[in-house]
Amino acid sequence: MPPLGEDMAAKPKKDPLAALMALPGVGKATAQKLFDAGIKTPAGVNKAGEKAIAKAGVSAAISKKLLA
Repeated sequence: MPPLGEDMAAKPKKDPLAALMALPGVGKATAQKLFDAGIKTPAGVNKAGEKAIAKAGVSAAISKKLLA
C-alpha cells in the first residue's frame, strides 16, 4: 500500500477558477469574485444574470461582456 498522500500527489488538482478565467475579460481576481458569490461555471454566469454579477463585485463593463 502506498504511503498516505502519495496517490493525491500524483493527480494535479484542477483549478476551480479555470473555467471562469476562460471567459473574455475574466482574470483571476474577477473569477474569484464570481466563485465566491456562488457562480462557478460559465453557464452559471448566464443563469445568475446582471444583478448577481454586480452583487459579486464585478464591474458593469465586464458584466456586459460576460452576458453578451
